[in-house]
Amino acid sequence: MNVREKKMTNQLAHKDFFNAPAVQNKFSEVLGKNSSQFVTSLLSTVNNNKLLARASNESIMTSAMTAATLNLPIQPSLGFAYIVPYGQNAQFQLGYKGLIQLAIRSGQVKNINSGVIYKSQFKSYDPIFEVEKYMGTLQVLNLLTVLEK
Repeated sequence: MNVREKKMTNQLAHKDFFNAPAVQNKFSEVLGKNSSQFVTSLLSTVNNNKLLARASNESIMTSAMTAATLNLPIQPSLGFAYIVPYGQNAQFQLGYKGLIQLAIRSGQVKNINSGVIYKSQFKSYDPIFEVEKYMGTLQVLNLLTVLEK
């Protein structure tokens, strides 16, 4: 079996697994009417990533179910959640947008701010005309329950 045939077989195996009634029912329990859209997105993500396509169906399912439980989309371009291949296994990884989404949903967040810090900002910085070396980022999350003086 050549590489192309093996890839096609693996894609069919993923498609068959995730379109199986038992798997569809699991996703339906968690996502309701959005389950078919989620599975389609999952298959697209798996088929567009050669390394992820090598991962086991079970590890992909576990990772996808984590994202589904958190109600986060798994399209890599959106940045909410990722299914990342590690050899023959896939793992769920929360993206920074997913972290922000979960914080907002908690109802405990007053505001969230983030920005880039440059070396010259410690003295003065004009973001319109200065191009400086990147030093790091700043994230601030204010909770509703924090008492301020």
